[in-house]
Amino acid sequence: MDSRPLRLVQIFVAMAIIGDMVALVVRGASDAVLFPRSLGGISSEPGNWLLVEWGAYTGPALWALVVVSLLFVILGVATRPALVVALISYAEFGHMYTPGDRGIDRILRTAMLILVFSAVSEAKWGEKVASWPSDLIRWLLVMVYLDAGWAKYKRASGWLEMQPFPELYEVMAAPNIGRWDPVMMAEYPWIFVAGGWYTFALEASALLLLTRFAPYWAVFGVFMHLGIAATMELGMFPFGMLALYPVLFAPWIAKWRPRSVPAEALRTPV
Repeated sequence: MDSRPLRLVQIFVAMAIIGDMVALVVRGASDAVLFPRSLGGISSEPGNWLLVEWGAYTGPALWALVVVSLLFVILGVATRPALVVALISYAEFGHMYTPGDRGIDRILRTAMLILVFSAVSEAKWGEKVASWPSDLIRWLLVMVYLDAGWAKYKRASGWLEMQPFPELYEVMAAPNIGRWDPVMMAEYPWIFVAGGWYTFALEASALLLLTRFAPYWAVFGVFMHLGIAATMELGMFPFGMLALYPVLFAPWIAKWRPRSVPAEALRTPV
């Protein structure tokens, strides 16, 4: 396959994680998360982590390792070693404060692990590479969406049936994750039921990601995640998921050739 979709996944995953790490500082949570309880923070003591232990400086050092190594990934400099460093340090960072190690963190680490073994790290822009990493990332997305759809199916009365306060309304109105107060739309529950059906239909049909219809499915998925980003405060979740979408748009990306890239660069090497 064309290397560009996988290279874009590398770049977008790195951008999503860096943005999340910077947000940690901008929002004033760095002192709490980067330091253990003995130093006034909320993280575990260094002795409870897996690989590294640099005392009081462990948290800040891991933060810096994640950010710097992912900047190397974005720039395409020593990409494979940078991915390995980012993957290990990011996993260690998750052990600092395990309640803050979210599902999206583990999803992106899984994608990074796949990319470590991909030839895309050494491939030129547009060069042909083995497609198995793209297939694995697609399957990862299928599992994530099907699991989410199954969870909604088990709670069908909240997500899929008309009631005064549908589950989607409750989520959007929750003070810990809601970006805006939907009380003005409480008289129109059908809007939230329709949104619940839209989300459920996408997640339940995720097996289409393994077919030639994946790019068309992905268009609706983009709208879903942009809606999540606009109405809910779920950290980097919507952007982290969208970071994996270039593999879904791979057939369309392969048809596009920038003027600055000669046609010979996009041919399959002999």
